[in-house]
Amino acid sequence: MPTMHLSLRQTFLFIVLAAAVFLTMPFVLFAQDVPTELEYLFDDVFALVEEGDFDAALELVNAAIADEKNAEFLPFLYNLRGIIYYYNGDLEAALDDFSEVLRLDPDYADAYFNRGSIYYSENNFDEAVDELLQVLQYDPVYWQPRIDILVRQANNTGDDLVVAENYTEALEQYDFASAMNSDPVYGYTILTNRAHVESMLTLYADSIRDYSRLIDLNPLDAWNFAYRGFAYYSSNQSTLALPDFYQHVRLAGENANETVLEIIARLDPMGSEADTNLNRQSDDLILYVSDRSGTSSLYTIRADGSDLQPVPLDGRSSYAFPHWSPDGTRILYTRMDSSLADSDIFVIDTDFLIIASESAPNFSERITTTQLTMSTSADIGLGWSPDSSQIVFISNRNSPDPQRADLFVMDADGSNIRQLTEAINVTTCVFWSDRGSQIAIEGTQPDGAGNSGERLGISVNHGKG
Repeated sequence: MPTMHLSLRQTFLFIVLAAAVFLTMPFVLFAQDVPTELEYLFDDVFALVEEGDFDAALELVNAAIADEKNAEFLPFLYNLRGIIYYYNGDLEAALDDFSEVLRLDPDYADAYFNRGSIYYSENNFDEAVDELLQVLQYDPVYWQPRIDILVRQANNTGDDLVVAENYTEALEQYDFASAMNSDPVYGYTILTNRAHVESMLTLYADSIRDYSRLIDLNPLDAWNFAYRGFAYYSSNQSTLALPDFYQHVRLAGENANETVLEIIARLDPMGSEADTNLNRQSDDLILYVSDRSGTSSLYTIRADGSDLQPVPLDGRSSYAFPHWSPDGTRILYTRMDSSLADSDIFVIDTDFLIIASESAPNFSERITTTQLTMSTSADIGLGWSPDSSQIVFISNRNSPDPQRADLFVMDADGSNIRQLTEAINVTTCVFWSDRGSQIAIEGTQPDGAGNSGERLGISVNHGKG
């Protein structure tokens, strides 16, 4: 339940009010910065609301609105009246008052939050997102934690709806939570829930998209491969399901899902090794890693299993960890010359997909490949920022222990490298928040003796520059 933004002298009144209305209303709305001239009115109104005498409370506020000497305080008074209407269950009247507040003062942030909260309670999710995003333009440090409470409520409501097998409404809750979430660690949970519900609703293209993102974020989670494989298999894309099922078995070992093993036996009775490590999907084109040429190389393939093409690299090294940029114009990958300990990060422009289709004689000369790191350490690219302007990677370049990797960020052209962690062994689980301000990582922190400690999740505050 969001906390009302009040001055110290009003805190007790809020606590009493919250106790009175908690059982009937899902949110506490906001009335901040009470004018000194109206503190007496504020106290009287909330005393009446505490008693459940909404008519008397409305009468006091209506009189104040009609009083010409309060003209400069009308935004506050309409916001206050809207809150009373809200707690009295008259949401339409509350919305009208909050809209009047914004007509009088378009920068009155409380009214945007209050109106957004009502839209959310009415399941008008698009309108709720618009209002709450507007709030964040004023004071994101103050408002985002309060919006995060709505995000958690939406995710929990989605969970309850799944239990009730109301998957369509659950998906709406998860979509809202995903749109407004700022916590990358919690965002992974929301994305997982949404992907599962999309599969339950047979929205396989959407679930494949979300499972692909989860695999990008944590390629060591066996179950994401199984779930995406089921989505491919259920949408008659067995060619793409089989590699995911094999990867699930490799990661899960003896804990591999029995249904996965049964499907593998049907699809591949000879037990041949399927290509593994399918990666991010862009429209109907998928990027993945295979050792079919003798070394780990990158390939693209259509979602229906057709048009298999190698990514045109030099072929003298092994390649891994491919990531499509969110804008679809570049592919990030890691080249290993001798081993993972001697690796660097590259990008290749996706123009090669068009150039290759032209069958031009100077095909290789027209491909743009850029080396971003040139160190003697292990540099491994892990993904892109949401706007494709930055790249996150792990490296042991500054670590006294070559087995320990820290987190770094650089601009998409390889410049402006910044180290974000120290004394934390970062694994390959990374989640960049949709607004680009935070990065969630998974890793281990050494104990006092220098040994690897317990596995932990960490959210790193991050901004450009």
